[in-house]
Amino acid sequence: MLKQTLKQTLAGLSRVLPGRKAVAVLVEPTIQPATLKILHRAANTFSGTGGIKFYVLSRQLSTTGLRALYLRYGALLVTGGYRDTVTLLPIRLLPVAAVDPLLDPTAMWGWHNVIEALSPCTPARLKESRTTFGVLIRGLVSVGLSKCYIFGTGPSLNKAADMDFKDGYRIICNTICKDRDLVRKLQPHILVAGDALYHFSDTKHAQAFLTDVELRMEEFNFAFCYPAIFDAFVTNRLARFKDRLIPIPVGKRFDLTVDMMQNFTLPNTGNVLGLLLLPIGCQLAKEIWMLGFDGRKSTDKLFWTNSTQHSYPEFVEEMRVEYPAFYNHFVPSDKPRAYVESVHGDALDQAMTIAEQNGWSFTLLNPSTSPALGKRRVAYRGIESAI
Repeated sequence: MLKQTLKQTLAGLSRVLPGRKAVAVLVEPTIQPATLKILHRAANTFSGTGGIKFYVLSRQLSTTGLRALYLRYGALLVTGGYRDTVTLLPIRLLPVAAVDPLLDPTAMWGWHNVIEALSPCTPARLKESRTTFGVLIRGLVSVGLSKCYIFGTGPSLNKAADMDFKDGYRIICNTICKDRDLVRKLQPHILVAGDALYHFSDTKHAQAFLTDVELRMEEFNFAFCYPAIFDAFVTNRLARFKDRLIPIPVGKRFDLTVDMMQNFTLPNTGNVLGLLLLPIGCQLAKEIWMLGFDGRKSTDKLFWTNSTQHSYPEFVEEMRVEYPAFYNHFVPSDKPRAYVESVHGDALDQAMTIAEQNGWSFTLLNPSTSPALGKRRVAYRGIESAI
């Protein structure tokens, strides 16, 4: 009798509860209205990704109420005091991520971590991506070019209008796709992006970027490579280009020249240069030429200055206001070069040095203040067809 009653109860719950592909976003009732608005916007944007639905619960939950979430949801996103409370309860067995824009530097990664937990990039999807990547790289290498040009978004990128890059492969990063004329000139083979907040989120910056990616993919035939954790979101947004979307898992080593046909992973580093641009560029050629990597000058704000023609400065300030923990952590006011020294410092320098010892070369087309890049050769003139 008891078993039958329990069975009927669980059956009733299954009809009224959200389910295992549902995520609760726990918010205290005292939360600032502006922050609550941000969380609702993110929940609306990410709902539907991988079949997942996000529910913002803006109320004070008792211990019993918190425990009940274990039966109702497949994962939890926590803010404010809930960031500490949930670790004390059995619900910690669920995927849990902290996403408070005011407190958590990697808040936006929290959304993607939960999406990946409930709707992972499957082995079959990764196998498909690896095959697509292999076909892409082998096809490009068969052309026989000796150089690969990689492009950042620094102010020196404006020099590209007066240069010719047809003697090499071309890889552009993220918001360069804003400039249709430059993309048409470069005819890039590959686009890369790797930041959760700037490129794969609900923010106006990320949405502007994704809109421009979609427009450029309609017009030009390039592949889009990015960390696999973002695949559910990207394929949901850019579904009609799936045959050109290449998610790549992040590995554990910082090796720029590993054969990605055999080891289909990206280096574990926090910037698009070491994460995507250099590793993929090194698959294509031994000579890597770089433009748009100016580094951070003492007068720059936040991370560094970008070319306004190839970025969205009007939306960066909004992100700084909405996600202060992100900026306070990565570019603190008392150590504004912390990020540059971390991602373009000793680790990158060592990885590039090892690559050089194995036959690769790195040449800048404009000087850089970044520690690792500042040690590399700068070519101003006489670069065959490059200038």
